[in-house]
Amino acid sequence: MTGYRDRDWPNVWWLALGYFCFYAPYSALVKVLADGRWLGSYELVSGFELLPAIVIGSLVSVPVVLGVSGLWRKATTRRLCGFEAPVPRPDTLRSGFFAAIIVGTTTINYTFEGLSILLALLLMRGGVLILCPCVDYATGRRVEWYSWAAVGLSLLAVSIALYGLPRYAFPVLAALNLSAYLLAYLGRFRIMARSAKTDDVRATRRYFVEEHLCTMPILLGLIAVGALILPGPTGVALRRGFTSFLATDAALPAFGVGVLYELLFVFGTLIYLDRGAYTYCVPVNRGMSLLAGLSAAVFLWLQYGYPPPNIFSLFALFLVGLALLVLLWGPKQKNSRLRSRTGPVELGTVTFVCAGNTKRSPLAAALCRDAIAKHLGITREDLPTLGVRIVSAGLKVDEYAPMPPLARKALAALGVTETCHNARPLDASLIRVSEAVFCMTESQRQEIVRLVPEASHKVWRLDPANDLPEPSAETLFAYMQCARRIREVVDHVCEFRLLASMQVRQEGVR
Repeated sequence: MTGYRDRDWPNVWWLALGYFCFYAPYSALVKVLADGRWLGSYELVSGFELLPAIVIGSLVSVPVVLGVSGLWRKATTRRLCGFEAPVPRPDTLRSGFFAAIIVGTTTINYTFEGLSILLALLLMRGGVLILCPCVDYATGRRVEWYSWAAVGLSLLAVSIALYGLPRYAFPVLAALNLSAYLLAYLGRFRIMARSAKTDDVRATRRYFVEEHLCTMPILLGLIAVGALILPGPTGVALRRGFTSFLATDAALPAFGVGVLYELLFVFGTLIYLDRGAYTYCVPVNRGMSLLAGLSAAVFLWLQYGYPPPNIFSLFALFLVGLALLVLLWGPKQKNSRLRSRTGPVELGTVTFVCAGNTKRSPLAAALCRDAIAKHLGITREDLPTLGVRIVSAGLKVDEYAPMPPLARKALAALGVTETCHNARPLDASLIRVSEAVFCMTESQRQEIVRLVPEASHKVWRLDPANDLPEPSAETLFAYMQCARRIREVVDHVCEFRLLASMQVRQEGVR
């Protein structure tokens, strides 16, 4: 119930392997269908004509994936007509719209006549690699040296592979398609960073499920509207995709492409939801897709007589492999260096509690993380690596509610960046695993002790002498007053209680 990512979230490298296993056959099958090579038909099929069947295949697969995994229970629900139904929240609905654009443009990009699978893949991957440090800086995430190195190696690989392509056939429609793809990724990454890349695995799973539930219905609705209103060849192709194409021999493999995309979409999204910076997880995702694309190109060469990958593509593959090795080795070196410098730090979990978990307790948690990190001479992002977890919760919570913008501004004025916060209710399991629980008021402390009497020895009022009230008004000045007061108390607690506890643990280990 504590929702910690390290215990409950799958390893990013296993996710990358799954992504590779589904991306290679997906990209190869799309290209074979579009070029008319399926069953030797030799009839070109427009990407817009393929799209309806692919989306239907993905849409049918979504409830199977979420049902088998049991993840559908993690979505926000509302009571509709006497039944509890999953209803996406506004942020995940917007993210689902952007994801729908990504799904559609990705598939279409592999189907333009004369546009090779490698060129389409490289342009998409290179564009997203350029986006990721921009999003990290915009959301206040630290970018490590190994992430920079992997981004640089990946971009160099893309450039070399592009240079080695025999010709560039890039229609105007393909350029517009690529632009829509990159803009959709930018919008999706910003929402994901704000709502889901957090230590709270409940919030991350909720985002994943809700975005997943609405992505394919939105895309199917968009292409259905396009089929009705678009003039010219594009509209004709979409209308054929919903009608005559479904009676052809290529319809069934097109549904199969949709199933493959649903599965790779699952693994790809889970990689992006790793709590680390985009500059770390995006190269993992993009690197594996480049390896998958090259594998698909080799298969198409051997099986269908497509041009083979050239020496430039093979050298690019080597650089991508090197980038992945850097990402695998870098975090291990960093963690080893941190532990050798700080010693066996094992503070454990410290929980701050208020009523709604949107103002006082998240302010206190953010300020506490900052104080302990400065004491240890590390960044706030490194604390979980050392077993230090500073979390917050509430007694009367609108679950997943964000921190108010004024609270974020007050933290920023104090030099602290809070990248993501979702309100969560306090439960008995979180109290039991916590080394210390700090409340804003005496009445909150008493309520927690009544909930878990055996935890009374580790539940305190943050300021022993006085309650800490909420901001007196919805103004930046009021939030600044509240944040400064909380910082004074948190600094005192960190200095005389939490850091002393860490020192005792270290001396006990020695």
